Amino acid sequence: VKVTERTLEKLVDYRAQLRTMLRGKVHKMVEGYIIEAMREIEGKVDDEVVDRNTKIACRMHTHLILIYRNVPLVDLTPDIASTLLCGFVFLTIRHTWNLNLLEIPEFEIYELQAVMRRRLVNYTRSLDQQPLNELMEAAVRVSTGTGLRKLPGKSEVKARNWAYIRGKRSKGRFTVLTAMSRFYQLAESKVREVDDTKDLGVEIDWQIIQLTLRTSHLKALSKAIAANQDVTLVFGTKSMQAATIQNAEHREWVRLVGRQHDIQFWKTPDPRLAEQELLRDYD
Repeated sequence: VKVTERTLEKLVDYRAQLRTMLRGKVHKMVEGYIIEAMREIEGKVDDEVVDRNTKIACRMHTHLILIYRNVPLVDLTPDIASTLLCGFVFLTIRHTWNLNLLEIPEFEIYELQAVMRRRLVNYTRSLDQQPLNELMEAAVRVSTGTGLRKLPGKSEVKARNWAYIRGKRSKGRFTVLTAMSRFYQLAESKVREVDDTKDLGVEIDWQIIQLTLRTSHLKALSKAIAANQDVTLVFGTKSMQAATIQNAEHREWVRLVGRQHDIQFWKTPDPRLAEQELLRDYD
């Protein structure tokens, strides 16, 4: 197709106007739908309502992702990268694939991941410490339902320090520095590297678009634990994502993602009596 210079100028101008609308008003509207859908299921125990709103949120994340398809590396911004990362990870954790639950063919999402993966890895590894922390914490909050993608301007929530995972095959892997790390308290702009060990905490892998916790995949906190009186007293009735650290015959040990707490839940009553440290017999 032959296009004159004048026609090309008009096409480029209209494309810019369309992108401005999609990445401005449309983005805010769609993200607002996601926020409303997730707020409606906070504290809900009705599986039907939770399932319905989660499907709505998945569809909306899909539309947000498609708005930024084929964005070149030079045009990536913290907001665009955050939108893509949050959307990809949310779908990975919350969406049930191969059931045609989205409004668009799923292969388009796979294709978009394949196209954008290298650009997003390169962009993320170019960030200084603070922007990297904000990007990764946003993905954790959105995917686990513990907060919004963008925190309020006066939020007192402090982002944890994230680091690269060392290794030729780990270019797209990032993890939270643990409190035991000697780099944990450093406020430098340079992002640190850590060895790939089984003791890694929360990890986000851009290469496979996956969020894991000590190699465990996330799941919704079970009703038995979520409804426990002590749990509701501390965390309320919000839906929480957790990863299993250890599952024994009588006890389940889970780590709450985005809340920096562990729960050790005894599934069966303990018949043992408390040890008596005093020798005095009571009447």
